[in-house]
Amino acid sequence: MTGNEKSAFVFVGYDINSRFFRLGKNFTYLFEKGIDKILKKVGEECTEVIIGGKAGDKKETVYEIADLTYHVMVLMIEMGITLEDIHKELASRHVIDKKVKQEKMTT
Repeated sequence: MTGNEKSAFVFVGYDINSRFFRLGKNFTYLFEKGIDKILKKVGEECTEVIIGGKAGDKKETVYEIADLTYHVMVLMIEMGITLEDIHKELASRHVIDKKVKQEKMTT
């Protein structure tokens, strides 16, 4: 992806560039280090979401979900995954779910 494509990426009304300008080096650092570093950060943030949720700490869980969302956006950019790709996948699951439910109801 080119720099322009990255700068145009918007996720749930959140322009990744707004965080880019606040974090600067962290954003570019993840891309410079590559997919392994990005995946490590996604994994770390997943764990922190679990810890916050298990503790019942809503404020901490929201904070960690925001971090997870950010790092998932970085992963999506790195892999060329668009919101349309995600939307199509979710839509296909909805169709599959209906078929599975119908099959269960008829058997």
